[in-house]
Amino acid sequence: MLLLGHTDTLTAARIWHQSVWQLEFFAHGVLTGEQAWADALDQFEEARREFYRCARADLGLAGGIPAGTWPPPWFDRLSPTSEPP
Repeated sequence: MLLLGHTDTLTAARIWHQSVWQLEFFAHGVLTGEQAWADALDQFEEARREFYRCARADLGLAGGIPAGTWPPPWFDRLSPTSEPP
């Protein structure tokens, strides 16, 4: 990507990468707050969409990425005490 991507794609990739770091800081308790988390998640989603848009344009692909839904349908089955397998 760094060798072949257009400048817009590389910029979008770096912004997306930095938004992931921010989520990691929340996961480790360095950053806190419900609204701050919601804002960080929104920034992450927007950064990901922009990267995909730029990358697809670089590749000459038409159309966009279908929108995902959060939370996924299975999310409601989790309990507050659920732990990953």
